[in-house]
Amino acid sequence: MFVVMLLGAMLSGCAGQGGSPSQQAAGPNAAPVSDPIEDEIARVEAREKALSPAYLQRRRQAIAELLENNPGFGTTLRVPLTGALLAGPKVMRVRTWTSLVSSTMSVRAVYCVKALMDSPLELYSLGAAYIEVEPGEAGTERLHGAVISGNFGVDRGPLACYKAAYAPFPELEQARAQKRQALGKTS
Repeated sequence: MFVVMLLGAMLSGCAGQGGSPSQQAAGPNAAPVSDPIEDEIARVEAREKALSPAYLQRRRQAIAELLENNPGFGTTLRVPLTGALLAGPKVMRVRTWTSLVSSTMSVRAVYCVKALMDSPLELYSLGAAYIEVEPGEAGTERLHGAVISGNFGVDRGPLACYKAAYAPFPELEQARAQKRQALGKTS
């Protein structure tokens, strides 16, 4: 009986008047603790919104060139692309694994790309890519990501791109058409 009363007294002390013990210890006038990742998301979103349309157009062309030079995006056969779509920039948390058991969390602007490839192999008729924009020094940035080709359940692209708002991506189709024309391919 004594144990039950003591346990009840301890629980009522924790839950009474304002929530958790850490809130009580901090006092009612303590400043709210901000999440550094949420603050970084707000900074990156503000930076992305401040970019000029010309800068974003150059970034789109850089993404098109990156994919056009990636062997996983159907460049081995240089098959024609149709219906190229781009979504982004979408600001999100990105976990980078530094070893098998440790990782770091960062915030990146992310783009998603998908296109149909006129491939003779039915397995590789869809190309999808996930591209991260990593800020560098002196206002530079680095584009890197992953390419997923094939119809193995990736009809929506990478998981980070699920339900993304895709729009036409003519820069990718133009880059592919230019490479095909330079190789003498007409159809």
